[in-house]
Order: sequence, then C-alpha cells, then structure tokens
Amino acid sequence: MNLVPKFLAFLKRFDLPKLQFEAAWCITNLASGNNDHVQVLLEKGTVDVLIELLNSDQVDVIEQAIWGLGNIAGENHKVRDMVINAGAVGPISRVLD
Repeated sequence: MNLVPKFLAFLKRFDLPKLQFEAAWCITNLASGNNDHVQVLLEKGTVDVLIELLNSDQVDVIEQAIWGLGNIAGENHKVRDMVINAGAVGPISRVLD
C-alpha cells in the first residue's frame, strides 16, 4: 500500500493519459480488495483525485476513474455516501449525457 501516493501522483499527470489510465487501473484493483485497502485509499484522498479525472478528455481514463469510484463506493453505505458527498455524481452524470 506504500505505492498509493505514487499512483495518485501519476493520476495527476494530465500530460500522460496512458500513465493516468494505468494508475487508475491499479487504484481500481486496490479498491476491489479488502476493507484495509479501501481505507488506505480513502485516507490518501483517492476519491477527490478520481473525481478530478472525470474531467479528462480521454474516455478510457474517465471510464477507469468511474470504475475506481464505483469500487470504493461499493465498500459500504457510509463510504458510498462519502463518494456522493465528495461530488462524484454530477461529473459522472455529465459523462453519461
């Protein structure tokens, strides 16, 4: 889990969308792990970074960010509400429109 900060730094590299995609894929897989994995992602601010990725002009990056947010939100109702309250629904709705 020591790699999470590095993955988050990669997610912020809008000049390297392939790197963003791969880092988002790693985050998505971590988010499908156990409670401890999701907790680390929450503590490191992953939700906000994934929401920021929803503004990418790369469809594959956006799709991966949505998967990551979904996996995190699927942890439990409290985490789901946290993702919603962080502002994920609006940007996802815009993507779907």
